[in-house]
Amino acid sequence: MRMRSWPRTLSVTARTLPALTRCPPIRYAKHAFHHDAHATYHASTRPLGFLQSRKLGMCSHWTTAIAWTRNKQRPCLSTWAQPLAIFAAVALGTYAYKSLMMILFQSKLIYMAYLPPGSRTIDKVPTSPTLRWEGVQLQSARRRLRGFIVTARRPIDQGLRHATPASTIQPTAVRPVIIYFQGNAGNMVHRALVFEKIVAALPTADIVAIHTSGYGHSGGRATERALQRDAHAILDFVQCHYGEKHCHIFLYGHSLGGTIATYLAATLPSNTVVRGLVLENTFTSIQAMVAALYPKWLPYPWLAHYCLWNRWPAEAYIQRVQLPILFLSAQKDEIVPQGMMRTLEKNAQLAASTTWISFPHGLHDNVYQQIGYGAALNKFIAEFSAQP
Repeated sequence: MRMRSWPRTLSVTARTLPALTRCPPIRYAKHAFHHDAHATYHASTRPLGFLQSRKLGMCSHWTTAIAWTRNKQRPCLSTWAQPLAIFAAVALGTYAYKSLMMILFQSKLIYMAYLPPGSRTIDKVPTSPTLRWEGVQLQSARRRLRGFIVTARRPIDQGLRHATPASTIQPTAVRPVIIYFQGNAGNMVHRALVFEKIVAALPTADIVAIHTSGYGHSGGRATERALQRDAHAILDFVQCHYGEKHCHIFLYGHSLGGTIATYLAATLPSNTVVRGLVLENTFTSIQAMVAALYPKWLPYPWLAHYCLWNRWPAEAYIQRVQLPILFLSAQKDEIVPQGMMRTLEKNAQLAASTTWISFPHGLHDNVYQQIGYGAALNKFIAEFSAQP
């Protein structure tokens, strides 16, 4: 009896699939079943002599082929997970990009000498009815620093178009000289109102306001190391300009300038004539400021710990300061937390004396407008200028 042969191709459809999955194994199978990329599967005629003594389960071959095709056509992520994955990838990419930019351009974020626009250009010496501005310049590590000596207009200067320069006036007594270090933005001309308050409280004082590297019309680029060298160069200039017997030098720093003044006070030479240090709304370090300005769930405080090359650790500098220190702190400072000023006061263990003045309504940039500012400054400088 001749058995009916298999068709040369056998189509597998959804209707025939249940029956095929229940079929028994076929002995001496002579046709091999393979899958392709199409939805229908065919059996090709191919001799399988080496399988004649073995059982071949056709149903298992078909089931494997169909499962393989189903897995191939199924998407890797479900429909709702794909938008979430795209959103997470974009967020992480933006996160990483911003972190990298903050590391590479940290000097631009710390030393904002370009704000407000035009701060790097000073066309002429300012004029004021109460202040006299004398332009000066000096060298610091192959960089030319430019700035001003600001004094109060004396009665002899009133009504004169060109006042007598301060360098040509012979002092009759020792005068206080305040070396002023500004904050991280703008230039010295923008501090004209501050200087007016200082000279109103101290009519005989001279204010040395010289731009450090990268600020105002000074050359160079602002970095921590450059500003440290500039601070020593400015102090040397003041000592040579006035002479040790004709001035009592005080260091005054606001915000970032306070860390520069603290560094200078901590590294003073033994033969210095500096009498005191004034700190106004100064922070403990750049790393602490990053932690204070950004939320804890952002990576910036962690990045600042490892990737900062502008650190300004005033908290460590002040531990070596032996000068009298006046702390001028604004209770409503919107940038530097008042707790940082308290930390600096606490760490000033070697200071000859510390004086704490708090302004209940003061902000970061308007302490000079507060009641009691001029009196506190006058008392501090007068007290330590009188000491031998």
